Amino acid sequence: MLNRITQQFQGNSLKSNLMRGGLASIAIKIFGLGLSLLTAIILARALGPEQYGVYSYVLAIVSILAIPAMFGLPSLIVRETAKAEVKQEWGKMRGLWFWSNSITASLSIFIAIIAAFVLWFNRASFTEMQFLTFAWGIAFIPLSALAALRGASLRGLRKVIQGQLPEQVLKPALFILMLAVVGLTGVAELTAESAMMFNALSAGVAFIFGAWLLYRVKPKQLNIAKKEFERKAWLSSVVPLAMLSGLDILVTETDIVMLGIFRTAEEVGIYRVALQGALLTTIGITAANMVSAPYFSKFTFNSDKKNLENLAKQSARLAFFLALPTSLLFLIFGKELILLVFGPAYVSAYLPLLILAIGQTIHAAGGAGGLILNMNGYEKSTLLILALAACLNVILNFIMIPYWGISGAATATTIAIIFRKIIAWYMVYARLGIDSSIVGYKFN
Repeated sequence: MLNRITQQFQGNSLKSNLMRGGLASIAIKIFGLGLSLLTAIILARALGPEQYGVYSYVLAIVSILAIPAMFGLPSLIVRETAKAEVKQEWGKMRGLWFWSNSITASLSIFIAIIAAFVLWFNRASFTEMQFLTFAWGIAFIPLSALAALRGASLRGLRKVIQGQLPEQVLKPALFILMLAVVGLTGVAELTAESAMMFNALSAGVAFIFGAWLLYRVKPKQLNIAKKEFERKAWLSSVVPLAMLSGLDILVTETDIVMLGIFRTAEEVGIYRVALQGALLTTIGITAANMVSAPYFSKFTFNSDKKNLENLAKQSARLAFFLALPTSLLFLIFGKELILLVFGPAYVSAYLPLLILAIGQTIHAAGGAGGLILNMNGYEKSTLLILALAACLNVILNFIMIPYWGISGAATATTIAIIFRKIIAWYMVYARLGIDSSIVGYKFN
């Protein structure tokens, strides 16, 4: 399938290099997903549903708190760094990095301080374990925000592999190592608090390693270039990017946060297991988008609707046929797999896992509508779709979680995913006259 997507470009060395880089990126993402799943298995079995639920809930809160700290700057950095390198505008690149890091550092520290004050004044509402888990989680806010900027700088310099290594590989590997040492030596009891502490420590080491990578590969001209700033232009560009990235994270974390509000920590832990399993069905979507994105850009630039539609169809088919076997596996053997991998305490994750997997499979079949809209200059349409999906997700979770618990959360999220995909497909069809779904048709 990958060959069918790219066979017409194989003679071009630049395209071949791009393909190899894309496949390497996919390999890292899949390997990182494997490490993430292994981490989830270790934590779920060691902590039990209740403490794993506390851990998961804190991570979801921290992810949402980091949204304003990043302010959409990673996407801006990737774009403007690449542009500055091509034009050899080293002063602008240095100015952009200084400006963005200053903003993110200030915002993230401010948010962390406010969160710490709120936590302290409400400490009576938490157990000691919950309080300390939140305290360690707050340390993630500046670490995750600044790490996102550093990764964006590396990707902007076309160092895509280096940009992913710290967070996708090193961080989870260190985390697993720390968990293994504690488990094998018995020097300390593994709790939600200690797990969050180890996660924060591994994130800190990964951040330092990533900073070292960026120091090694950054252009030497930056050392002598005088900082140049285009604050007005950068701010006007970053606002819609911030809304896009923020809404995307909000859609992802809404179900966990609302489960934590309306239900028990134990249910949050069980639902987190379902989410981790459902991630396996998204491998095809990731692979298809990463391989196809450069060619979507090429065909859009050349106004080549015929090849754009053919590629969209092949990309959707790749994503769907990679997602479908996983969903069928969960349908037939889901309970047995959960019992074997996570233990009997998590068997009730089967139904939400199946619901989420079906949603992601439909998502894959719908194609890369949002990506195609962005490539054709319809970012506002993508923003509108995300905003509608986020609102729908919140409303449905608010209605369904109190009555149906984790199955309600999974259903609400799945409906929001399908809604988002249908609207994106329709907008691509209405604005560009092409079918981006698995069905597709030849454009005449």
